[in-house]
Amino acid sequence: MSNLVGPVIKKLIDKKGPITFAEFMRIALYEPGIGYYSTRSPIGQTGDYFTSPTAHPVFGFLLSLQIRKMWESIGRPPKFFVIEMGSGNDLLAKDILNYIQFENDGFKEALNYITIDRAVSDPRNPSLMNIQKILSDRIPLSNIEGCFISNELIDSFPVNRFMIQNGALKEIFVSLDHNRDFVEIIENPSTEKILDRISKVMPGLPENFVGEVNLNISPWIKDVSRALKRGFVVTIDYGHLNNELYSSIRSSGTIQTYYKHANGFSPYENIGEQDITAHVDFSQLISGGDYYGLNPIIFGTQSEYLKKIGFMKIYNTLRNTDLNLIEKQANMMGMLELIRPEGLGSFKILIQEKHTGISGFAQLLPIVETNVRDRLPILESHHIPLLQGKYPHLQALKHETWHYPREIE
Repeated sequence: MSNLVGPVIKKLIDKKGPITFAEFMRIALYEPGIGYYSTRSPIGQTGDYFTSPTAHPVFGFLLSLQIRKMWESIGRPPKFFVIEMGSGNDLLAKDILNYIQFENDGFKEALNYITIDRAVSDPRNPSLMNIQKILSDRIPLSNIEGCFISNELIDSFPVNRFMIQNGALKEIFVSLDHNRDFVEIIENPSTEKILDRISKVMPGLPENFVGEVNLNISPWIKDVSRALKRGFVVTIDYGHLNNELYSSIRSSGTIQTYYKHANGFSPYENIGEQDITAHVDFSQLISGGDYYGLNPIIFGTQSEYLKKIGFMKIYNTLRNTDLNLIEKQANMMGMLELIRPEGLGSFKILIQEKHTGISGFAQLLPIVETNVRDRLPILESHHIPLLQGKYPHLQALKHETWHYPREIE
């Protein structure tokens, strides 16, 4: 049904005239019944891209330790909610809950795991029967004590695109040419909010600079803060602070597409059949969080963060296990992809708090037990062995020669 998306957008342009790129992106990705996320499961070998949870279960294992530490840090309340937004195929939820079941200090009894997504995964999955699933593109919750978490959610929010022409800000709209093919045209901005978002960095932007503004971040962070009574917000995504995002090295913008594990830059091909993303402005998340009462605790790369919370100990334990060579290599490759600077390791993580009394990340550092070997996270059938594939966001892996460090320190 995805071949219906193009005609739907063209019909809208016929009726309204040129539309914003945000409107084009919204229909292409989210239009009920025909949009990309409405008609397919995009993650994994049969989809279009990989994510950290698919690369290796150590990602979910370490996050389970982090979430448990968050529960401890606010006094071990009898009910602690984890709200995963944009949960997709629920793989992260499955891994987190898989490792939390080993806790015997009351945490697994206190935990209530809720997933929110526009499309709910198969509710008949027996391994996920203890998850409450909400079908929504908003956050229909309130008075939550716990943690909101998202992984690669915000980069798929529809964005407006702009260009600098003659020192002035113009907006890039989507229209049709005489052959009824999609074409971009440059006009005055559809809203002053675009200029408001980049006013601080605009004086340094060169002529013909192209960029994106995500006007959906502020309403989203407002919704999260409104729903959170006390606790934390964990945001993991690909992006930058605004001085890096709006810099000369990204003068052509950051729009990327993913189709059958190949990345591209044209959103006007395979409409409804490919993912469309834009890099996240983490400065906007931080400032918006400040405005709505969310205080930043830590911001950095995924590689830095995972190493802080125990990645090294687990990797070195895995290196010394008696797994067969192929299984060990597959697990080591999956783990290393999570911290590679050219791969998933360059993703960013932002943790914010509200009314917790936590003032620094040192207060949230989890402890990896000495008996981690007894429950070492190992690839299972629902993960993607990267020895047999590649991660498309940055670099293809199939031509690389891998050298595994004997030990990470």
